[in-house]
Amino acid sequence: TMSFRRPFRVLGLQQVAIGALSKQPLASLWQGLLGVPKVHTFQSERENVDEDILKLGKGVWAVELDLMQPIDADRAPKVHVPSLNHIGLWVDPLEAAVAHLESQGAARGYPSFRCREGIPVLTTLSPSRLSALAPKMPFGHEGCDCRVTLKH
Repeated sequence: TMSFRRPFRVLGLQQVAIGALSKQPLASLWQGLLGVPKVHTFQSERENVDEDILKLGKGVWAVELDLMQPIDADRAPKVHVPSLNHIGLWVDPLEAAVAHLESQGAARGYPSFRCREGIPVLTTLSPSRLSALAPKMPFGHEGCDCRVTLKH
């Protein structure tokens, strides 16, 4: 295994956000065929998103699955590009994770802050910045075509 010291731990997967021009085919698969329950909806003109929020599992380690479509497909941000839009991780301590990742050249991306169900999403990492850093870092940029959201 690769030995890479870091001042934080990844505790688990918090969310996976998938985008498409229409969320209906996604809902047909995840809700209809697979039976994953929808627990919330979220819309934001500023974030250009209309999403259904599904829940996989139970309790504190349940994983949120966000099925997203743009409100206006011609306007940024484009929540459907890339299709795997972002992945959320539970990390501890959050402040140390953000500082460490920024010290490695990762940049905060859009949106920097928002609140969902009373839990602040404090930072996202820019995939293009991580990809550009790949030659300098002890790991490749595979999987960096989406944002990584860190939560405490």
